[in-house]
Amino acid sequence: MFKKASKTFVILSITMGASFVATILMGRELSPNKFGIYNLIKKFILVGPAIGCLGMNRSLTKIYAKTKKIPNKVFYFIYTIGLLTSLIIAFIIFHIYEFNYLHTILIFVVMWMTVITKFNTQYYRINDRYLVSEFVSSGWKLTLLIIISISLLFSLSIENANIPFLFVLAYIIPTMIIFFYLSPFQTNAINTKFNFKELVSYGIIYWIVSSIRLLNNQIDKFTIPIVASNKLLGIYTALSFFFIISLKVVTISYGYVIFPEVSKGKKINWKNIIILLTSVSVIALTIFPLFGRQILNLLFSGKYNQYIKQEYLVIFACIGIMRAIYSILHYYIIGKSKKNNLIIYIITSLASTFLYLTLIILLNNFYTVNLHTLIYSILVMRVIDILLILFVVWRIGKKQNLSLNAN
Repeated sequence: MFKKASKTFVILSITMGASFVATILMGRELSPNKFGIYNLIKKFILVGPAIGCLGMNRSLTKIYAKTKKIPNKVFYFIYTIGLLTSLIIAFIIFHIYEFNYLHTILIFVVMWMTVITKFNTQYYRINDRYLVSEFVSSGWKLTLLIIISISLLFSLSIENANIPFLFVLAYIIPTMIIFFYLSPFQTNAINTKFNFKELVSYGIIYWIVSSIRLLNNQIDKFTIPIVASNKLLGIYTALSFFFIISLKVVTISYGYVIFPEVSKGKKINWKNIIILLTSVSVIALTIFPLFGRQILNLLFSGKYNQYIKQEYLVIFACIGIMRAIYSILHYYIIGKSKKNNLIIYIITSLASTFLYLTLIILLNNFYTVNLHTLIYSILVMRVIDILLILFVVWRIGKKQNLSLNAN
């Protein structure tokens, strides 16, 4: 598993590094308000298609991880479902966030292309082609960086750019490569019938789990523009994203490998994972508070220095550590759980999200949602969230021990 995770980490580091640099460039060039809009659209594109897959990209792995023989009708089915769900999600976004018609159409196009890339990513992970899977999944980040870099090189105005259109351009290349060079229709070519009921029944469970978890992970980004402003979202993103992303990239490669490996019935070396998480935590809690201010000053040329506080750097380190832990445990839970434990996972995730929304609503009604109250609200939510996730993992382990003792 370490070898596969290492391969995933290489491509993941490159693509997340590209996304990191693109975010830095946009943060420098855009006003805080426009930077908030950029990050909001980015979250739509990341979360919407994952919900739009209806969990069938996960059920694909659960059902076909051992046989690796997937009927072509499965691909036609998910592409059609993705088209319909992307339309629905774009319609909801249009009414809640009041984007104009053109921006809404562009967001829809990107979300559908993302559904295609997400589904194909799972196909290549099943076939142990982890390098290809990460390129298919994250190649758009490289393309986006190239587009932004060319715009800056030729002194084109990023501030006045059509931000959704930038994402459309970024996704065209990976999507076209899927259809013409890496298509499962060429490499798989199986035209047998598929078990529609099995795919959907598994898919619905994973869809509920993944949708709630995705919303839970990004709920802060989605609520900030509603209860406060896009400007506050831009400021919060600029201050926090380096500390969270830098930790997440180290651990998420393990998460991507754990799900298909566990689905195949393989064991996980928890000792190595615990050593990794401990090392990451110690480094983060040492370096971020000491050098966080200098890092942010360097990244954004002092643009957000007025908002930096030492306590925020410690909080961001803690949130980043919890997100790193989550990156591994989430994929273990959905790969290892039976339906009963998945339902428990759904309930705990809903509870965490509900508590955060309640806290934000109370703040909005009785106090002011500013940067200070927002950061502490998110910290409280993440602490509760990680405790609930650890409870689910403990429950899974307890069930396994009882099963082994019974045998």
